[in-house]
Amino acid sequence: MPIRKIIVIISILLSLVGCQKNVIPAKGFPTPESGKATVAGRLFSSTNKKALTGTVVRLAEVYRQNGEGAFLLDAAASPGTVTDQEGYFVFPNVDAKEYVLVVGDPMISYVIVSGSDGQAKVWKTESNKITNVGDIYVNYQQ
Repeated sequence: MPIRKIIVIISILLSLVGCQKNVIPAKGFPTPESGKATVAGRLFSSTNKKALTGTVVRLAEVYRQNGEGAFLLDAAASPGTVTDQEGYFVFPNVDAKEYVLVVGDPMISYVIVSGSDGQAKVWKTESNKITNVGDIYVNYQQ
């Protein structure tokens, strides 16, 4: 098997393992550790308005330079989680930075959460605070 395929398979497995460890019941979002942030919200399908359960959600870090911005999703290292039975997701104890939400598996099918202007929506997290992104409706099929 070529080395490139092995690297992709390992990245996917690490991604899935990373997603599973952060599943937290949505009732009462956890207070972040000192110097960290928590990001929480709830996912819904924009087509049928039902909660998206068991759906992968990732945080892509935003980088800025000279007034321009870009975001990066690292399949192995970016924070990831899976929505619970009611569509809630929680990222406890992440670094306080700017993030874009990515719904789905970036290796197969995904949606970048965007604002009303069609651009990727950026959330700025703050140390020692919970950023509740609220209810998010996306056009995503599981």
